[in-house]
Amino acid sequence: MVISHLISPEQDAFVKGRSIFENVTLTQEMTKMLHTKVRRGNVILKIDMSKAYDRVEWKFVDQTLHAFGFPDFFCKMIHNCITTPWFSVMMHGTFKGFFKSKRGLRYGDPISLYLFILMEDILSKMINKEMSEKHIFPFSHPSGAPVIYHLLYADDIVIFATASKMST
Repeated sequence: MVISHLISPEQDAFVKGRSIFENVTLTQEMTKMLHTKVRRGNVILKIDMSKAYDRVEWKFVDQTLHAFGFPDFFCKMIHNCITTPWFSVMMHGTFKGFFKSKRGLRYGDPISLYLFILMEDILSKMINKEMSEKHIFPFSHPSGAPVIYHLLYADDIVIFATASKMST
């Protein structure tokens, strides 16, 4: 599957060959380290992106697909798939007109999940950049342990950082 070759290793949800349980286990281990005495304190920030599908801007979907190097014809096809549907509300067994959406991805649409994972990966890359440029300092951990900046779940991100005034 193409997506497993595109996204960062921090994302384990819905990717063939990866298990979300690995990130759950890693998060539990990192949480145990909160109680370990370190020079600076550690902080874990969990960001819940529930209802995120509703808030996705279509322009960002287009930019994300181009950033990953998808060809123009594919980007246009996906754009048409997410922007052209019409919706209707049924009240007492009768449809009450039709309307178009102005943003968002449809729940239950198979492509929505993969588009969201790609967009989430853009956020992942931004977090990695902030960490590498020392705008956010990584979690203090025992020497020899792997440095983990953040982990991604289906619609959650867990960020591990040093609780420092220097982390902006």
